[in-house]
Amino acid sequence: MYGKWPIVASLSALLIFVVGKSLFGTESDDDIAAFHTRYPVKDACLGAAAERMVPCTSPNCYQGVYLFLNRCLDQADGDKAQFCENVGSYLDSQERDIFETHCKPHSDYVSECEKIIGYTGNYCSRIL
Repeated sequence: MYGKWPIVASLSALLIFVVGKSLFGTESDDDIAAFHTRYPVKDACLGAAAERMVPCTSPNCYQGVYLFLNRCLDQADGDKAQFCENVGSYLDSQERDIFETHCKPHSDYVSECEKIIGYTGNYCSRIL
């Protein structure tokens, strides 16, 4: 009745799944360890996000920065409650000014730093 189309559709879906999984699959333990070595604490994520935001000129670029920041904050060590309490006051976990310490070395634009702080607030508003 339907002929070969259900088989073709099934094989196509399987092929897309297999190729997608190989290209965008889960990270290995080595990848996770290397990431944690580069960004061991939540404060390091702020500077790395600021550095990534400098060349952004499109919404897709900013979205990529926010995805990185979210991943980094999830994996980095540190007391989330203390970090989030300080970020609300524009301070990092060591009570240093976020703009001066993490953003200004990469960009003089306060508005770019405020975007990072604002998105970090979204991270902080998630259930601890």
